[in-house]
Amino acid sequence: MIRGEAEITLRGSERDAAEYRAALSRIAEQSAHTARLVDDLLFLARAQAGTPRLRLGAVSLDGLARRVVEEVGSAAAAAKLRLVVTGPPVEAAVEGDAGRLRQVVMILLDNAIRYSRPGGAVELLLLPGPGQVVLRVADHGIGIDPEDLPHVFDRFYRGSLAQEHVDEGSGLGLPLARAIVEAHAGRIAIESRPGEGTAVSISLPLAARARRVDVPPAETVRPAPRGAADAARGRA
Repeated sequence: MIRGEAEITLRGSERDAAEYRAALSRIAEQSAHTARLVDDLLFLARAQAGTPRLRLGAVSLDGLARRVVEEVGSAAAAAKLRLVVTGPPVEAAVEGDAGRLRQVVMILLDNAIRYSRPGGAVELLLLPGPGQVVLRVADHGIGIDPEDLPHVFDRFYRGSLAQEHVDEGSGLGLPLARAIVEAHAGRIAIESRPGEGTAVSISLPLAARARRVDVPPAETVRPAPRGAADAARGRA
């Protein structure tokens, strides 16, 4: 696409500046899309090799998820869908890469919107758990055939219902989401029934300091045993 756009622009008579700017804008957009695809493939390859690259820091999953919901609001409205965030705010932080975690939430919401029917709803739920926080995205759309369900995390795989409903798709969304979640020592699970919808849940361990929310009064605080901080970083 990039090569074709450039060749067409260079072919023939001189064009005015506006035409060149428009062509360059399309080339830049296509280049950015290609760069994102290459970056995702590199992340998958590194994750498989056990060397994913993450920029770790304390991330409010609740705040991040609500911002992504706002970002995809126009897409949901265009698809005639309601976006519903349920549950109270979850005041807990996970230790992770904010950009990659945002990508996970975006993938889940994008899939839910893409494979839903007009007039339905997409629900996002956050729940705190022992040493972890769970994010769940559910739709009431086309669902996934039982024979396709074991393969949804395979690269480039698209189920039969997905292909019938939407022609476009790389088959990289869920494999990338799983790689990112597992790189954060988390888990991802999917449930689906054809014609009834799909729900994807991810669980991520809390940041060590986020686990100690209820601190006793100062006079009763005792030092944590050695090694407790290291243990708190383990898989939830």
